[in-house]
Amino acid sequence: MARSWLPDSLNDLLEYHLSMYNFHVGLDSEHPYMSKPIGWLVQWRPTSFYWKGSEELLGTDCGSDRCIQAITSIGNIPIWWAAVPALVFVIAVLMISRRDWRVWVPLIGYIGLYLPWFIYSDRTIFTFYTVAFAPCVVLVLVLALGAVSGMLTPVPGSAAAREEERLLEEGRVGPGLPYPRGAVAAYFGFGMRANRTPLPAAWTGVPPWRLRGEGLAVVAVVLVLAVVFAAAWWPIWTGRTVPYTFWHWHMWLNSWV
Repeated sequence: MARSWLPDSLNDLLEYHLSMYNFHVGLDSEHPYMSKPIGWLVQWRPTSFYWKGSEELLGTDCGSDRCIQAITSIGNIPIWWAAVPALVFVIAVLMISRRDWRVWVPLIGYIGLYLPWFIYSDRTIFTFYTVAFAPCVVLVLVLALGAVSGMLTPVPGSAAAREEERLLEEGRVGPGLPYPRGAVAAYFGFGMRANRTPLPAAWTGVPPWRLRGEGLAVVAVVLVLAVVFAAAWWPIWTGRTVPYTFWHWHMWLNSWV
């Protein structure tokens, strides 16, 4: 008997977990909603959890002669799509350039809960597995938006914090002065003048002079789009009875059907 040196109880427990692992990594049966991990971050192939067609809903009043009920796993697209460039920004700017240790909190989620699925990309797997690291997606987006808007302050004692203290002492930043931008923002003309519409520090947690108008605009756009998307997609997240045309209008990509 394999591992006969182990007590029977531990041997049984280990064998039980090995059999589960071998079953799941070897599962390769075709499924219409299976998807590859490469498309998960853009929600390329969401999973349909529930569908009740017009034949089953005859006589139901939904304002149309063809009613359906559907539940799909598609995430909030403005958040997921914005989080892709945010991930690139967080890695390139915050992690590599600024060496901000805070980014490792969400990145560990990507590394531990997302990347391993590429090892099993031939297995029958689905987009809804992203629910495990969805908080990390949101945290990456929050860090990126906080950085571009000026609401993410440097880590105390870091090189960025010391540089900001030096600029304050030299009078190059502070109330009434524009906050320095990077090369890309400067190329587009941002930071030529001080922020004329500062938000109270009680709202943002940072002095108004740190805020960047273009970054605040990006935050506002992402927030508004996310709220609008959530309101528009709520009926097909929750299985409400809706006209077929309403559901079809929400299927932006053929891969969502």
